[in-house]
Amino acid sequence: MLKRLLCALLALVLFLPAACADFAIRYGDREEKRIAVTMDDCFEMERVRQALELCQEYGVVMTFFPLGDTLHAEDAELWQAIIDAGCEIGNHTNHHAAFSDISSSAIITHIRMVQQKLDAVLGYHYELRSVRPPFGRYRDSDNSTARIIAAVKETGFEHIVLWDVQDNDPKAAFKATRNGSILLYHARKADVECLTELIPMLVEAGYELVTVRELLGFEENTITEEPYVYY
Repeated sequence: MLKRLLCALLALVLFLPAACADFAIRYGDREEKRIAVTMDDCFEMERVRQALELCQEYGVVMTFFPLGDTLHAEDAELWQAIIDAGCEIGNHTNHHAAFSDISSSAIITHIRMVQQKLDAVLGYHYELRSVRPPFGRYRDSDNSTARIIAAVKETGFEHIVLWDVQDNDPKAAFKATRNGSILLYHARKADVECLTELIPMLVEAGYELVTVRELLGFEENTITEEPYVYY
């Protein structure tokens, strides 16, 4: 009996890291020369516009992860232009609070409020398919993940999207990029300056720049007339 119990416990320990790895995705298929460039927070909308212009100039797409706090009606035209360009909008939560610092119900609210705010800006429902936790954190202080994973899945997301490349030096970022890489940037001057050099380097090297959804094989962003309302 004791031996069977020990075997069961060992199997559970071995399973947990794999489950966490499946939940938190850092990169896509290493066999295909496709990558995803992402831009978080989006406090500086002029930098978001410049990033979109880079996409249009080089015929590529990227995924923007705005905070709910940065989604405003006056930027509706820009967010629509981002969608029209084939780029993706993802969910970076409402206030950028670390999941480990807030309750499960707060995690759910922070995620769902982004959907509500984006739909209010667009005037229709654009179903978000990708979610990125603030600071990339999905563990509690005791290193456990069960509570946070359960809260995120309650909102309908089966995964969180992290990254495997983060560098504002274009040469260093290029060197670190591999097939399937997810590159992390923010809507800041230094980041846009890096992307201005990096994107043509990636294109020249034969990388196909796609959205996170496309890279990871998520379902298409469903679009319907009625905006989502959380409360």
